[in-house]
This record gives sequence, C-alpha cells and structure tokens, in this order.
Amino acid sequence: MNNTIHNLTRQLSEAIDGEPWIDETFSKKLSGLSEEQAFTRPLPSVHSVAELLSHLLEWRISILSVLKGGPRTITMDSPANWKDNDTLRQEGWDTLKEKFYKSQQDIIRFLDQQEDDFLEQVDEKERHSYLYYSEGLIHHDMYHLGQIGLVIKMHSTA
Repeated sequence: MNNTIHNLTRQLSEAIDGEPWIDETFSKKLSGLSEEQAFTRPLPSVHSVAELLSHLLEWRISILSVLKGGPRTITMDSPANWKDNDTLRQEGWDTLKEKFYKSQQDIIRFLDQQEDDFLEQVDEKERHSYLYYSEGLIHHDMYHLGQIGLVIKMHSTA
C-alpha cells in the first residue's frame, strides 16, 4: 500500500484546489487576480505574485527532474530562481498559471506511479531522499502561498 505517496499527493492536490486545514489554496488566491495585479510589486522590495509563482514553478520543475533521476535544474543563485516582471510579462499571466498548474499535475502523476519505497531513494549528488524533496516541495508551496496572500492583501489596502 502506498500510504505515504497517497498522503503527499493529497497534500499537493489540496494546496491547489482542495480543502486544506489552513482553508487557503492557490486556486482561491489566484482566480480573481488580474494580470495587472499579478505583475505589480506592492513595494519595491516585495516580489509580485507572478514572480512568486514563477519561483515555485522553477523549483517544481527542478524537483521533478531530481525525482526522475535527473539533475537539479535550478539553484538559489540561478537567474531563473527569481525572474523579474518584465521577463515574466513576455509569457503572460495566463501562461504562467497554466504552467504552474500543469507542473502540479506532472508531479502528482509521476508520484502516483511510484511505490512508497521510492521515497527512500537518495539523490546521489545532494544526498537527500526523495521523501525529503517531496515534503520540501509541499512546505515551499505553502510558505509562498502565504506570501502570495500577503501581497494580494497589500494590493487591496494600498
């Protein structure tokens, strides 16, 4: 039985459009956001929602690569770690959201094909287990979901 895999994919799904304990999801936060709001920094030192979503997307792509036995595709120092609004505007808000939601489906689809013992495997380069990466991805998502909520709140009080 794949209790751990099921638990991970459930948490990933709930963060997008389920009913997590925190009662906030990416769908709730992003659905009513205009393109202008998505690309606006409420303060010069605070990332826009689009920048935050792009950051999450890049890390999801990288972690999925690792889980599939490939290399990490991003580091803290990579230019893609924090793309600026001008770069992201070229793609557009709808495209960024579509890529983010597709990355979610890709990760869940991949994990659903694994057995729980898969999570015990260790990435040879970084020396972390696949469970570490999977849980870290969820933690990372929820951390930045909170930031997205704050950025949106800052827009509404400005």
